[in-house]
Amino acid sequence: MEGAEEAWVLVAGSVAERDEMAYRLRGAGLAVLRSGAWLGEPTDGLEPDWFVRIARPAESRSLAAALEAILGPRAAAPPAAGEATEDLRRRLVKSELERARMEAAALGAEVERLKTDAANATALADRVARLEADLARAEEQLVHRQPATTPSVEASPTIQPAPRLARRIQEEVATVLQALLPGVRLLRDSLTVASVEFRDRSGFYRALRELTEGGPRLPPAWKKVRAAEEWWERHVSTGEDDSGRAYARPAPCGAGWDVLLSDKGSQDRDMIWLRKADR
Repeated sequence: MEGAEEAWVLVAGSVAERDEMAYRLRGAGLAVLRSGAWLGEPTDGLEPDWFVRIARPAESRSLAAALEAILGPRAAAPPAAGEATEDLRRRLVKSELERARMEAAALGAEVERLKTDAANATALADRVARLEADLARAEEQLVHRQPATTPSVEASPTIQPAPRLARRIQEEVATVLQALLPGVRLLRDSLTVASVEFRDRSGFYRALRELTEGGPRLPPAWKKVRAAEEWWERHVSTGEDDSGRAYARPAPCGAGWDVLLSDKGSQDRDMIWLRKADR
C-alpha cells in the first residue's frame, strides 16, 4: 500500500516471515522505518497479519515493480467470498470422494475375506461330513465283527471282581478280623460288602477297632440309632466317598459286638432289618 512518501508492505503469515521480508528490503537498500501488527482493514482482498513500513525510493520507477524485483511476484489476492465458498465446496467434495473410495476399497477387501472364509467353512463342513460317514461305517463294521456271544455294554454296566479274586479278598478280611478283632461278628452280607464294594477297607477296620477298644462308652463318631434301640451307627469311608454305614450292638452273650456293614442307599431296608434283629 503506497502513500505520498512511505509505503506499507503487507505480510500474511508468521512474524518470522515479516522479519525475513524486512531483512530483504534492507538488503536491497530500502529504508525500513517500522514493522508491526496490521490493525487496519483488509486491502485489495488481502487480510494481512503484519506490515513493514518503508520510505519510498527516490527513483521514479514504480514501487510495485521495485518490490517485485526484491521480493518476487506479488501474492495473488484470495478469491472473493463466493469463490472461496465454491473452492471450499470442491475441496470438501474431493475429500469426501477420497474417503468413499477408501471405504469402497476396505469393503472390497472384507468381501474377499468373507468369500475365503465361506469357502473354508464349506470345505470344513465337507470334511466333517466325510469323517462322520467314516465313523458310521467303522461302527457298523465293528458290530458285524463282534461275536454273537459278546455281551453288550448295556448288559454289563458295572464290572465286578472275578469270583476267585472276590473269594480271596473275603478270606483276607475274615483272617484280619479273626486275628485282630476276635470279638467282632459280621452279620448278613457284611463280609461280601467289605470285600467287593469297598476300595479301601482301612476305615472299616478302624471303626471295628473303636468298638473293641472303646470300653463302656463308644467314641463320638458312633451315634445312637433312633429307630432301633440296641444299635449304634457310624459313617465309614469306602475309599471313594463317605457313603459306607456300620451298625453295631453289644453281642447278646455280653462279649464282643455284632456288626452290620452296609451303605447309605440301603438305609431304609437296613432300619427294618435292625428292628427285626432286636426281637
